[in-house]
Amino acid sequence: MRGWPFYADNSVVIDAPKEVVWKAISSPGNLNDSHPFCLENKVLNWPGEESVDTLEYLNGFVIVRRFQTWDEGDGYSLMTGREGGRQSFVKWEISEVSAERTLLKITVHPHLLSDRNRITASLAYLFYIRPKLRKYLFSVTRGFAWQIKNKKKIPRNHFGEHPWFS
Repeated sequence: MRGWPFYADNSVVIDAPKEVVWKAISSPGNLNDSHPFCLENKVLNWPGEESVDTLEYLNGFVIVRRFQTWDEGDGYSLMTGREGGRQSFVKWEISEVSAERTLLKITVHPHLLSDRNRITASLAYLFYIRPKLRKYLFSVTRGFAWQIKNKKKIPRNHFGEHPWFS
């Protein structure tokens, strides 16, 4: 997002071919099985750049994900947030490490504090938002790795509760 320098990301190497990881992140309703804070992932339109779904977190918070790009086999980007509210930009990327290992990376440019002055936003981001966002992304990336390895739905809050989503 132009003009908004704050972001957080997390990546994990998954012991699976790129095609398997792509299927896991691009299947309709994939968050139901792989996201440790997901109560329900409803698909409204799928697949491709016009994809839209909703994610209801364990605490009842609901966001809409509107996909912007869809790079078949490589990843996608989307805008996410409450319906009619401010939106965060999210990018999901996968890349082959070896024939049987794939890197999954998620980057989030959060909307939080985007309307505040730079000093206030910087301090809040560094000391509060970024640590919480990193914990969230760690759990989401590891959730996909866990689900792919175990071939079953990840238990909720599997990597610990999160104050924003549990």
